[in-house]
Amino acid sequence: LSLSLDIDLFSIPHLRLSTPARPSPSGMGYALFSRKKNCHAKWGPALRRERLYAASCGVFFIGGIWAHVYTDRVLGWLRAPTGEWMWFSDRLYRAQGTACLFQSVLSVLSDVVYSDARSIVHPIDRLMAVVLTLIAVYLETCILLFGPMGPLRVLMLGLVGAALVCHFRAKFGIVSHDYPRYVRNHTIWHFAIVASMVVPMHLAIHSHET
Repeated sequence: LSLSLDIDLFSIPHLRLSTPARPSPSGMGYALFSRKKNCHAKWGPALRRERLYAASCGVFFIGGIWAHVYTDRVLGWLRAPTGEWMWFSDRLYRAQGTACLFQSVLSVLSDVVYSDARSIVHPIDRLMAVVLTLIAVYLETCILLFGPMGPLRVLMLGLVGAALVCHFRAKFGIVSHDYPRYVRNHTIWHFAIVASMVVPMHLAIHSHET
């Protein structure tokens, strides 16, 4: 007598096999190297065609070069009324210039080249942006409060205010997935914040020297 059994192992509840769930892309590692913003995953190709947007990302290079070239003249202008300036040194002002040079490269890579991809440039860009912002806020606050700005104080405040407004409007463009709003305001934010570092001081220096 022969007995044949055809047993389907997958029909037995405790032996049923299941494919392990794929881990979700979360955790410190993923967050650290994630793309700039989630919506950039679909905006990336279009952002790389935005020439003015890309140029604004690299405009920090102008601010960096200006700071290194004009440091001595900036400090000379600030010392002119009293003969001394105690609020920051030439080293700190040049540090701002160096941070701007690095930021120009990082912004182009993070906001344009790798905007829709995971990359180490994103966390570095965020870190450098914080460093540059802290230095710039301190320097510009000292110049506004204690520097011989005169009427140019209004120009600097206007540029800083416009930059901040556009920065937050660009953030809202990301949240609302409004591509034109993001591109327009992010572009103005870059140009305005660099202009606030350069234009008022440049005009003040040339007015002082002539």
